[in-house]
Amino acid sequence: MISRYMPCFLIIVLAACAVSPPPPVPTPNNSQQQPEDIPLVAPDSPPAPTAAPTAVPDPTPLLARWGDGTPLAAAYMPDGTTIVLATGRSLELRAVNDPGQTRWWQALDQQPRGLAVSADGATIALATATGIMRFRASDGSPIDTLAPDLNCLDVALAPDGSALAALTDERIVVLDPNDGAALAELIPGDEDPIDPPGPFTTLDFSPDGQLIASGDLNGNVIVWRRDGSIAQTFSVGLRVIADIAFSPDNRTLAAASEGWRSEPGAAWLWDLPSSSELRWLTLNPDTSFQPALTRLAFAPGGNELAVGDLSGLVLRWSLSDGSLRGQSNRHQAAISALSYAPDGGALLSAGRDGLIRIAAPDGASRAEIERTPALQSLAAAADGGMIAVGGIDGSLRLTLADGTLRRLDDGHLGAVHALVISADDRLLISAGADGVVQTLALPENTPQQRISAHDGAALALALSPDGTAVASAGDDGYVRIWRLRDGELQREIKVLESDGISATNIPALAWAPDGTIAAGVYAGEIRRYAADKQLESVTIADGGWVMSLAYSGDSVLAALDDTGSVTIWRGTRAGPRLNATGVADLRWAGDRLVGGGEELMVWSSGSSLEAIARRSNLTIAGIAPAGAGRIAVIDQGGYLELRTIP
Repeated sequence: MISRYMPCFLIIVLAACAVSPPPPVPTPNNSQQQPEDIPLVAPDSPPAPTAAPTAVPDPTPLLARWGDGTPLAAAYMPDGTTIVLATGRSLELRAVNDPGQTRWWQALDQQPRGLAVSADGATIALATATGIMRFRASDGSPIDTLAPDLNCLDVALAPDGSALAALTDERIVVLDPNDGAALAELIPGDEDPIDPPGPFTTLDFSPDGQLIASGDLNGNVIVWRRDGSIAQTFSVGLRVIADIAFSPDNRTLAAASEGWRSEPGAAWLWDLPSSSELRWLTLNPDTSFQPALTRLAFAPGGNELAVGDLSGLVLRWSLSDGSLRGQSNRHQAAISALSYAPDGGALLSAGRDGLIRIAAPDGASRAEIERTPALQSLAAAADGGMIAVGGIDGSLRLTLADGTLRRLDDGHLGAVHALVISADDRLLISAGADGVVQTLALPENTPQQRISAHDGAALALALSPDGTAVASAGDDGYVRIWRLRDGELQREIKVLESDGISATNIPALAWAPDGTIAAGVYAGEIRRYAADKQLESVTIADGGWVMSLAYSGDSVLAALDDTGSVTIWRGTRAGPRLNATGVADLRWAGDRLVGGGEELMVWSSGSSLEAIARRSNLTIAGIAPAGAGRIAVIDQGGYLELRTIP
């Protein structure tokens, strides 16, 4: 199962991006007619959200693409000689003795969310937003798609091949693998002892094929019979269940969970015959804090449990006495897959840092593949000739107009949350989870300044209108302004006061051409500051956390909050309010406003909204203007794209 619930606790990994360079970026057509300015008219009442059209041709042709894909799922094949790997755009079979060797490669047009392999090794199944896709393991060729109307989050196969279970957030559908007919639907009823039920997150078939276990967002674990009745229920409290597995002997059930508030993540184990809790496995909190667990797997002999967490740590626990047998911190981001070799002689792990690793029982690496990490941030030069991207692992990369991709030497300890390129294209400024704001000279990649800017993560950056300073916002509630020439602190603005309870993070920041600084906080509030004073705040009606802010060239402010609402202002005068459900980032590209997330949206004038559905179904993590009529787009699947916009 490919988790949707992975925050980032990361350390730098020096991973080269093994990808053939795309063709040189074509010169844009500067004769293209430019649209009219967006009229800002204060409505008498909030405008009705604009619905996205059901189907439109893609007006954003792809110009170039970089990256070879972050591993989202991986598993040993039953013969033990090959492993299967799923990324956002490909399904691959690789040799265990030489993982760099690809046996076959199959393109995907849907991002996989879960992976399962049949016991006979003949079939590979992927859960996607449009059903369960099945492939032949012999050559990767597609077989069919079952239940195409289901938005599937995970998939499990009965060991005897008699059934397939597809998980959505509300139900589990048991399918006949021969014709895709529904054999049963597993849905909690009002009379079932589950309080409170939550959206499903993961599932597994028992080794005897008679039971299905599921976990949800509210910490409920349900053991189902195949006819849809409930055999047992367990609870870990209000903690997200990220993964679940039966032991090989069918007697033990394990669940990977996050902690509750300040509690550590843990693996929970229950004895199924007695319905009793066996163990609760986590690191000693007095010496090491265990982040939320994301994956777990039983060793074939049933004597060991491997778990992986959000930080990339992989632990191996003895099930006989609950002792820690070994640990590895080779990964630098959340673990996305764990799988033991069929003979128990090796452990396969994959992470959001792009690393795929096969380790011996003593933890020593037998083989490693380094791929593109999940990308977290980006910035582009004004003409689009350079695009910088920051990884979830803290790494930095730079693309050039000739199609090459460069790995920069200096990065961050943890995710790169924000990037900007100076107006003269000579400096790359980055902000990371380590609280550091740093500058690198371009294109030489020479370190200039490294500033401990915030207590906690540095979350956002904005350049001054004259290009001489950069503002940073952080977890500590402060906006600080730094002189780029020497890193000198010029001004400190306390945006949020800590009371020891309330959050003080500032996820969004923008600096207007007229000198106004805007900081987005909670409850839809945007606090604005002039050079010498605080200005009147503006607020998104019924808004949540403000996630993205952007000023146009004439100081029009666009704001996105986590309720999926976009509002724009000129000064304090509200303009159109648009529906942008699923959008994660917002930027002006000339006089176009562009939003990216589950869809790519382009606002051209007033409340008119043009939405483009991505066939790849990849989540867009960030966007940036990249020259006239072009935008750069990154996604969590490890890809950077350059596209045109109308």
